[in-house]
Amino acid sequence: MASQSGRSSGHGKSGLRTGTAIGGNKPVADDIEATYDELATAIENARDAEEDTNNDLDARLAAACEKSLAAFAGFLTGASDSPRRGLLAINPHTSAQQAFPAACRPVAVPAMGFAWIDPQAAEAPAERKGWFGVGRWELPPLAEENVLRNEFCEIYFDPHTGAIRSIFDYQGRNPVLAQQIALRTPQGDDPEAEANYSIMAADELVVAQAGSAVGEIVCRGRLMDREGRRAAGFRQTTRVRRGSRVIELEIDLDVERQPGDDPWDSYYAVRFAWKDDSAELHRGANMADVPTELARIESPYYLDIRRAKQRATLLCAGLPYHRRLGRRRLDTLLVVRGERARSFRLGIGVNVPHPMAAALGFLSPPAMLADQPSPTTPSGWLFHLDCRNVLATYWQPFSDGEKSGFRVRLLETDGRGVALRLRCFRPAASARMRDPSDLSPTTLAIEGDAVVVPIGPHQWSEVEVFFGA
Repeated sequence: MASQSGRSSGHGKSGLRTGTAIGGNKPVADDIEATYDELATAIENARDAEEDTNNDLDARLAAACEKSLAAFAGFLTGASDSPRRGLLAINPHTSAQQAFPAACRPVAVPAMGFAWIDPQAAEAPAERKGWFGVGRWELPPLAEENVLRNEFCEIYFDPHTGAIRSIFDYQGRNPVLAQQIALRTPQGDDPEAEANYSIMAADELVVAQAGSAVGEIVCRGRLMDREGRRAAGFRQTTRVRRGSRVIELEIDLDVERQPGDDPWDSYYAVRFAWKDDSAELHRGANMADVPTELARIESPYYLDIRRAKQRATLLCAGLPYHRRLGRRRLDTLLVVRGERARSFRLGIGVNVPHPMAAALGFLSPPAMLADQPSPTTPSGWLFHLDCRNVLATYWQPFSDGEKSGFRVRLLETDGRGVALRLRCFRPAASARMRDPSDLSPTTLAIEGDAVVVPIGPHQWSEVEVFFGA
């Protein structure tokens, strides 16, 4: 089983390198391109490598990303002589994201852009106006005994087991989801029987943070079999943030009893359950959203549980394997026999409009660079796509002596065609769409400062944009 990894897709970082090259009117250094080509090959070769080799690869990937981020930060702030220092949040994705400075209110970061954060302003407590704008008071804390909440959801914990008993979204009486941790060891002939699973027992359920920006509850306990024998220890941290639709889960396991030999039938897992039999299950397949009726599901990005007026999105952060049991339950596999990972991270999105964008943002949130001078403008973007169901999967600057510009590969993810408007911080003179069958490229229209790109459902397209003199 492939364990969860801190590596994320490199399409966002390639966009930052492309923007840096375009803004600086110079090509990307050959050594940077060579490094990323070498790392791409190393990633493919590391799938079945030893753990020490993978650890070295993680360090090389982190160093390469830091180099790209430093070059981009230098491009933004190199000419700044401002004495003010703060955090520079950089968003490499093609959808807007939120940055969460420690214990501070969230800050919106534009798609393929940046936001400079003044630490003093970010630490100011959030306030709410009274009726008719009269009076003000601080927002209530996000955590109290056995309850987490923000403006999008409310989470109730079982004090005896530590499991999430129910998540409500304020829009209906039915809960969105329930969650717990368990060891599955098959008992008898019924694969859906509760006797197949261990029971959570909470030793401690405490509020770790209860501020106006972050709420956090930590549960420590044991997984016990039906005969009362201990199978593992666990620690689950559940976190909500002001302004975020995503509930964050961090799980650590102390495994004492190994699962059985069949990885699809015996495992440690996060169990999810919902109330509505008619809910549809969708998964991210090759970054596209598709419905699924499979019992054994592979999806490292997300699973989306959809009802008429509710949706719960499981953000997998690289955990690829899931097992559906009946119409209302799902196991996300954590540990099978031979798995070495013991720490895991997942998210639960409450009514997020675009699951693929949420999954990428959860997997790779905006990078935060400390002690950066204030740029000329506090926030901005390099490239802009006006449809959130379209992702850019690759960027590359180019120059042939006469023309300069960039290439971008675009993927529609939700299964509906759109006329995308692509903008860049430099005006485009012409653009074309390349055909994968090597036929003549299609000339694209330019309307104002935008290139109009027609994209069909789940279509993947390569576009070239040329700048003027």
